[in-house]
Amino acid sequence: MGSLTDELQRREAVARVEAEELRGRVAELAERLAGVEERLSRLVRPARGCSGCQPATGSPAGGRGYIISSVVGSRTVFSSV
Repeated sequence: MGSLTDELQRREAVARVEAEELRGRVAELAERLAGVEERLSRLVRPARGCSGCQPATGSPAGGRGYIISSVVGSRTVFSSV
């Protein structure tokens, strides 16, 4: 049976490995979060100027898209997403 010092060193090594794995996961999640926040910011800006949104039932996407109308100057502009 190992000594108390050996057991403490083993536990420390296990904890260090776990800490390193968690740091890696945190870094990966931070990168994913940055990407999602960027995508969200691109979606929020156009939505603020959106005056209407309706399903695009006859769209080439098979009805999975939307027609968005925005007022630009004195004109209403339609775009699909």
